[in-house]
Amino acid sequence: NMSHFFYDCSNIKSINLSNLYAPLVKDMSYSFYNCYSLNSIDFSNINISSVKNASSMFRDCKSLSSIDLSFLNNSHITNFNYSFANLKSLNFSYFVLPFVTDMYQAFYGISSLNISHLQLLSITDMSFMFAYDKQIEFIDFSYLYAPYLKSMNNMFYLSRLKFINLANLNAPSLISMNDIFSSSYIESINLSDLNFPNVKSLKYMFNNCNKLK
Repeated sequence: NMSHFFYDCSNIKSINLSNLYAPLVKDMSYSFYNCYSLNSIDFSNINISSVKNASSMFRDCKSLSSIDLSFLNNSHITNFNYSFANLKSLNFSYFVLPFVTDMYQAFYGISSLNISHLQLLSITDMSFMFAYDKQIEFIDFSYLYAPYLKSMNNMFYLSRLKFINLANLNAPSLISMNDIFSSSYIESINLSDLNFPNVKSLKYMFNNCNKLK
C-alpha cells in the first residue's frame, strides 16, 4: 500500500521514483495529493504493475505541467476518480486502459488535455468526468473507443469548455446522455459519425447551452 505516500507535501518540488520495484502494491490513491509545489516526477523504469486504485493520485498538483505516464499504459488500474484534477497539462493520447471502470471528475480543473485515440475498454460510467471544469477550452474525443460505456450523464456539466470533437466516438453500449452539455459554455460541437446504437435517453442534453452557435 502506497496510498497517501507524499500526501500534502506542499513544499516538495521534485520526486525521483525511477527504478522503483513494487510489483505487489495495489493502492496508490492520494499518493501525491496536494503536492502543489511539485513540478517534476521521474517514473522511469518503475514497476507498480499490480496497482488498481489511483484515485486522487495527482490531485491538486497544480505546478505539475508535464508528466510521463507511460507506465500506466495497459496497467491494471480500475479507479481514476479525481486522479488528475487541477493539473496543468496531461497527454493520454493512444493510451490503452483495459481495466479502468471509474473516472469520476478525473480531469476536473485541468488546463490542457490530449485524449485522442484513448481506449477505455472496461469503463461503464463517465458521468461528471469534466464537470465544473474552469480551465480547459478544447477536447478531442475523436476515435475514443469505450465498448462498455453506458452513461455520459452530466459529463460536461457547468464546464467552461468551448469546443468538443466527438467525431467517430465509438460507444456501442451507451444508454444515457442526460444533461451531458447542460449549463456548459460550449460554443461548438462536432457530432459527426457517432456510433450510439443503443442510446435511450437524451434528456436536457443541451439544456441552458446559451453559448452554443
